[in-house]
Amino acid sequence: MCEFKDSGLGSPHVFSMILHVMTAIEVPIHLFGAFVILFRTPAKMTSVKWSMFVLHFWSSLLDITICFLVIPYTVFPVAGGIPLGVLSLLNVHPMVQASILIITGGLTGISILAFFENRCNSMKYGPYAQSKKTRALRYLYLAVNYLLAFGFMVPIYLQLPTKAEGEKYAMRVSLERHHGNRISKLIFSG
Repeated sequence: MCEFKDSGLGSPHVFSMILHVMTAIEVPIHLFGAFVILFRTPAKMTSVKWSMFVLHFWSSLLDITICFLVIPYTVFPVAGGIPLGVLSLLNVHPMVQASILIITGGLTGISILAFFENRCNSMKYGPYAQSKKTRALRYLYLAVNYLLAFGFMVPIYLQLPTKAEGEKYAMRVSLERHHGNRISKLIFSG
């Protein structure tokens, strides 16, 4: 049986302190990057300026969410974790924190997709060669993607088990891996 030892670099305290130091380093860099994108972008790149800024914004927000707001401390082998960030200190429910983290990750992925799609169209057709119909379809496509980023986790959250059911399932799966189906059927009959 595995024993969980949370000493040294594996402890939640050290893990959160390392991520807080990373946040102190990365926030000024993110702000400088936003300044450069907004105010120092060359005129030749104005067609990609806003898609680049949106990508920078969402990736910076994801970075701050992981390293400061939520700090997900994962517990293996169960797909679970403990939030250690500032939102935990403010008593925000862990399910809400997980939603924020997952949605921010989805929005970052969509902004990467939008950035590459913008670059591809700019290189293929020219930076300002889109017709009104093409531009409208592109904006509709992006709007649907952004809506899906907010809504794709809703069915999962509506069907979450209670804490007792989740613990029972985790215990059953753990026992099945170690002792086979015959022991877990005897323990969880009912």
